[in-house]
Amino acid sequence: MDIDYDLGEETLQRAEAINKHLADGTMPEPLSDPFWCNDCPYVHVCRPPHIGQEVEILDDDKIAKMLDRMDELKPYVQEYKQIDDELKAILEGKEKVLVGNWMITGKWVEKKSYEVPQEIREKYVTVTRYWKRNIEKITAE
Repeated sequence: MDIDYDLGEETLQRAEAINKHLADGTMPEPLSDPFWCNDCPYVHVCRPPHIGQEVEILDDDKIAKMLDRMDELKPYVQEYKQIDDELKAILEGKEKVLVGNWMITGKWVEKKSYEVPQEIREKYVTVTRYWKRNIEKITAE
């Protein structure tokens, strides 16, 4: 493995700057590239100015209620996934099971896949486009 001394030095300088801000109780200047701010878990602390397209404000109670309900259901989704994973482990390989009021059937499914060398795969690559959405709850402080 090659050692990237420039990256190491840059990382060290950032760590030193962070430690200095922590010791002094100060905040760094906002980044000039807001791209990184979108995924930063501390964006609520420094609140950088947003440069770019204006936000479209929708005054729609139906959408607001749907989003509130999604937020209420989040814990149940996690519980569902946990129970589903446990059931998968318990019931794997059992073709027919009757438990209480539940009939569970299962079967092994085989899936074919093809491993294609990279140089051949690149000839047949296609690009698709889809809308990626991110929903964040905004809370007043």
